[in-house]
Amino acid sequence: MSRDSRPRPPVAAHRLAPRGWTRIFTFLTVFCAFGGLAWGSVWYLDQNDVNWKDFVPFVSSDEPSPSPSASVTTTPSPTTSASPSPSVSVSYDFSVRVTVYNASEDPALGGEIAALLGENSEFTKIDARMWSGARPPANVVRFVNPELGDTASLVAQILEIQTVASGPTEGPAIAVILVTDPRPQPEVTPSVTPSASTTP
Repeated sequence: MSRDSRPRPPVAAHRLAPRGWTRIFTFLTVFCAFGGLAWGSVWYLDQNDVNWKDFVPFVSSDEPSPSPSASVTTTPSPTTSASPSPSVSVSYDFSVRVTVYNASEDPALGGEIAALLGENSEFTKIDARMWSGARPPANVVRFVNPELGDTASLVAQILEIQTVASGPTEGPAIAVILVTDPRPQPEVTPSVTPSASTTP
């Protein structure tokens, strides 16, 4: 048997290694495909007003989103200024003559009330007399000059007389006409007499 007629051992088939431009073409194809897909996704989300953060839940921002603050507008209330109340001027004339007239049934009442008025006031001209005119229905303080109205009211307040009026005084500037005792009277408790018991 000759050398050429011997059976040759099988030879393994080897693929040729890809060339360099093939690798580059493959890389560019894959890059362009992913780039086009990304650009298309962004364009779609932008055209449909879709928030891309809804599709990327793992993306978070370190800065907290500002919460909307409600603005409150306060309307100032109008201020009302209280008008000052007019001041009332009160003047007393302690130099006038005050006469206490006794028109009651007690002859000593006029002197006692005149002394009481002198002890509780600053009047310096006080006297007591008997009243000779028409008897008034109640105790009254009279004055002849309208300017002495405040002074007459002060006399009535000291003596606890309710009526102050302008009228005849028989001479003095202020007249106190007494019909009854103006001083507070003590309460009289009626005594109860026990009834005699009759034994059978």
